[in-house]
Amino acid sequence: MELLFDRFPNIEEILLTRGSEGAVYKDRSQEISKPAKKIKVKDTVGSGDAFLAGFLARRFQGASAEEALVHAINLSALVAAGHGSMSG
Repeated sequence: MELLFDRFPNIEEILLTRGSEGAVYKDRSQEISKPAKKIKVKDTVGSGDAFLAGFLARRFQGASAEEALVHAINLSALVAAGHGSMSG
């Protein structure tokens, strides 16, 4: 992630999902790593979209990066624990 910050000076924040290993948030002053929620994965379709949507929604509501990261992990776990699309 440091390489990205060095190469692209306009990047302010980076999110890195690591599947069953959790996720990492990094900005130029801090790094936050959180473990994945332990679930029985049934289908990962949509879990990445849910992660990003959950993170952004919480940040736009004024949550800290750490709070938003935990919410994003929990939301993506909910989606991955279900079968197929959540739309039906």
